Amino acid sequence: MELKTSKKKNKSVSFQDFGLGLARLRAEKEAVLPSIQILRNNGKRRSETKKIILEALNKAGSNW
Repeated sequence: MELKTSKKKNKSVSFQDFGLGLARLRAEKEAVLPSIQILRNNGKRRSETKKIILEALNKAGSNW
């Protein structure tokens, strides 16, 4: 019996191309539905561990 796996090769995408594509899709969606906001994490539900890690990153000069 032959396996039925996909023969399609996945094309790798650079991070820059991914970001540009994402920005394009976001602009297209906002042009059609400007009243819908994409939710973002405002940091109110972060665990204590995450808060400690972010604080350490800020002290090290990183802007996470």
